[in-house]
Amino acid sequence: MARSINKRVVRILEREQLLDAEELQSVAELAATEKTSIASILIKKGLFEENALLGLMARKMRVTPINLHDYTLDAELVKLLPKEMAKANNIVPVSRIGNVLTVAVSNPFDVVKLDDARITTGCELRLVLTLEESLQRALDRVYNPGEAELRAVMGEMNDDCDLEVRKADLDDIEELDLESIKAGEEDSPVIKFVNLMIYNAVKESASDIHIEPFDKIVRVRFRNDGICRETFRPPKSLLNSIVSRVKIMCSLDIAERRRPQDGQFTVEVQGHKVDIRVAVSSTVHGEMAVLRLLDKTFTLIGLDQLGMNQHTSQEFQRLLRLPYGLIIVCGPTGA
Repeated sequence: MARSINKRVVRILEREQLLDAEELQSVAELAATEKTSIASILIKKGLFEENALLGLMARKMRVTPINLHDYTLDAELVKLLPKEMAKANNIVPVSRIGNVLTVAVSNPFDVVKLDDARITTGCELRLVLTLEESLQRALDRVYNPGEAELRAVMGEMNDDCDLEVRKADLDDIEELDLESIKAGEEDSPVIKFVNLMIYNAVKESASDIHIEPFDKIVRVRFRNDGICRETFRPPKSLLNSIVSRVKIMCSLDIAERRRPQDGQFTVEVQGHKVDIRVAVSSTVHGEMAVLRLLDKTFTLIGLDQLGMNQHTSQEFQRLLRLPYGLIIVCGPTGA
């Protein structure tokens, strides 16, 4: 059935005349060789932007598109669809209203697999379309929240992850199980994970990083323009080490786990200096941490660059000249 969806994508591109015949044949051959979708090859080669390709496919296939990058999946729905079936059938449960289950699929024409999911869940299925790579990442995020996912995250570390952390003097810390962390050894999994977490947050222009412990999981979320998006799920066993590493970076007391603590440190990511303010507090499931990212290279822009129309700009400037009153400017951090 993977071939059928590839053929449909080829037909769409041919009809829309978006690629010449030679380039289209090359993409199709590469997809067949790598046993992946044509959509993945098109994005990897830079021929299409992900959202643009998803929108085109959804419009031509008459299926509602969904971007799973920005969607927080409901962990309760996972119970409806076993891990083995979800991965074998490439189906991610998205939401449920009554007896109608909305599922994200990369191939809405695979009737056999959809029937299996319909029988297993006992629900009518409403299909939404996503791309294969996005679907696979969502499956890993929902069904592999432990060590396997963390190993994949560590695999993303490469020479481009240029992050220099300016940390405090660690000589007075004597906790033996944190030796590699306090020494700043780059091969420590915890240090790699924290570095990658901060690096990705800065790269994605996130305003905050939330490290949130729950009963059996730890969730890391980035806040962008007021919206929190889940990015990692490190194993619960690493929670104390991750929080301790963050504490060490801003000279907090790693032995204190009951009282709230606040601190600050600076990182440099590819020439960008970023101040990070840290707040650590205790919860019933362990310590949580919130990191606020403040980019020092951010420059203020003028009133004429805010995109106001002429009437609004004139009215705003008139109000600014008044000798009394209050103007409230509100919105998500970084907006």
